[in-house]
This record gives sequence, C-alpha cells and structure tokens, in this order.
Amino acid sequence: MKFDIIMKADAIGRVAVGRVLGMEKVELFDGTEFATTTLSLKHRQVDPEELII
Repeated sequence: MKFDIIMKADAIGRVAVGRVLGMEKVELFDGTEFATTTLSLKHRQVDPEELII
C-alpha cells in the first residue's frame, strides 16, 4: 500500500514539473508517457472525482 502512494506522489511530481517546464509529455516511473495537459483546467481528460462523507 505504501508503495502505491509513493508511485502516485512521484507521478504527480513529474507531471507538475513537466507543466512548469512547458513539456508536452513526461515519462512516468513505469516508462509510460503522460500528456501534461491531461490534468490542466482547459484540456482536462479525467473523470470528475466525488467526495462522499
């Protein structure tokens, strides 16, 4: 479980750095390429998240 959290944090960090440096894609830990615009506000390509308490 701890390894999953570390991998997610690593991926978020890589995407954030890529956005700051103006990169279009970043390489994640497992070698997958990820478009930095996927998480942008204008070009978001992920499902909305819900918080249920």
